[in-house]
Amino acid sequence: MLSPKGSNKVFGIGLQKTGTSSLHKALQILGYKSRHSPMAWRNKIYHNGDYAPIKDNWDAITNFGEWFFPQLDAMFPMSKFILTLRDMESWLVSLEGMYSRAIPPGFDTLMDVFGIRRFNEDRCRYIHSFHTKTVLEYFRNRTNYDSLFIFKMPFKWEPLCIFLDKPIPDVPYPHANQTKNKRPHVQHSQTRRLQK
Repeated sequence: MLSPKGSNKVFGIGLQKTGTSSLHKALQILGYKSRHSPMAWRNKIYHNGDYAPIKDNWDAITNFGEWFFPQLDAMFPMSKFILTLRDMESWLVSLEGMYSRAIPPGFDTLMDVFGIRRFNEDRCRYIHSFHTKTVLEYFRNRTNYDSLFIFKMPFKWEPLCIFLDKPIPDVPYPHANQTKNKRPHVQHSQTRRLQK
């Protein structure tokens, strides 16, 4: 049986490479049954226009709902939403590094989220800014300020645990799925700043 309306859920609605994998691990440490990027549910939405979850074996989801968080909010109105954010330049480095590798079949999230099949810096910059503005505008008039949490890198336990009303774990905040690739022109600009 799927959760009725009013069930509390947690949704991580940050874009890819904004710390969503780390948030997923953090939510698991906090005791949530967290799922990361459930492709079967995502495909069900895209192909059938049906936002109902396939299974109810979770209470938190990350890397999901970037563009359909209003529908998730309507389906689970007492839920909490976490927008993970990171510096634009470091995010672009990480995103390009991710998509320089082969993407598994059926996992074309570059097209799903950014509307492109190859990395394009201008397009990704635009989507990053547009997504942030869209989320902030959607939640702007909420009388319940506990609905949305802006979680900025470097991530720490304390603000997240305050938002979720959870005790702070006695372990470091997790850092998962880090991309080591760096773009040459970014490295050069960083070097120039250090030499000044």
